Amino acid sequence: TPIGSINLKIRIYPTDTITLAAGSNANELVCDGTLLTNVIYNIGGGALGVAGITGLPTGLRGDFTAPNIFTISGTPNVAITQTTTYTYVITTNGNNANNSPQVASCSPAATITGIITVFPIESITPTVPANSTQTTCYGVDITPIVLTIVGDNTSASIVTPPGLPSGMQFDFSPDADGMGGVATILGSPDTVITSQTTYTFTVTTGTLGNTSICPDDTEIITITVNPQDSIVFAGVDTSDLNQTVCELNDIKPIIFDVGGGASNVSVTFEAGLGFTDAANVTYLAGRVTI
Repeated sequence: TPIGSINLKIRIYPTDTITLAAGSNANELVCDGTLLTNVIYNIGGGALGVAGITGLPTGLRGDFTAPNIFTISGTPNVAITQTTTYTYVITTNGNNANNSPQVASCSPAATITGIITVFPIESITPTVPANSTQTTCYGVDITPIVLTIVGDNTSASIVTPPGLPSGMQFDFSPDADGMGGVATILGSPDTVITSQTTYTFTVTTGTLGNTSICPDDTEIITITVNPQDSIVFAGVDTSDLNQTVCELNDIKPIIFDVGGGASNVSVTFEAGLGFTDAANVTYLAGRVTI
């Protein structure tokens, strides 16, 4: 027969928990220098807060908002040239068992991991910026234009217009890791022209196969081509080109049209002859003196 009884109360404290909030993504993709879509976690169980977060790239941070929200936010600023993954770890802090004199804490603390993938900013950088604008002559090689391309699985192409002038070429050499490469524009324009002609075209990143989420970059290239020099007899009678005259008598004026890329003329002649140059028409006239 019992001789007495005693009432006992057992208080159970929950362990810490940390879970991804609905609609949030633990493994976000973001372009360097672009605002991250917030990653939100719910802190629960007996956890009183977050001890900290490790592994975030520069520019991102984690903030705890009482009573139970932890948010990763910010803009990565890592100046990378290839896609980089950052694995972060969040650890809870404290436990409401601390309110009991009999229980120090409920261990262990909760942890959770995620990955932030940062893509490099797509870019086109001329090795020598001044070379992106050049003037050359028909049939003469330009100074090669060398462009460094950066981006995830990114190459480059000419899009406006879709090609270079005849005689010139565009080459792209990808990096071994697929994160961009080097584009080179070279050659000599050989399209026959009669006046100075300027070719302007756009080089862009983000061609077929590009997996980057970052905006494309562009570079404007301008090539001005001067035509070949030309000089054409402009008289009526070609016999004027070869004349026989007596000493001290005038020759018939010999007229030439100068065009193409020519900006001036020089004439070698005997004493007593002279020439004038006006509006790209050269007149050879004078009096032979022997």
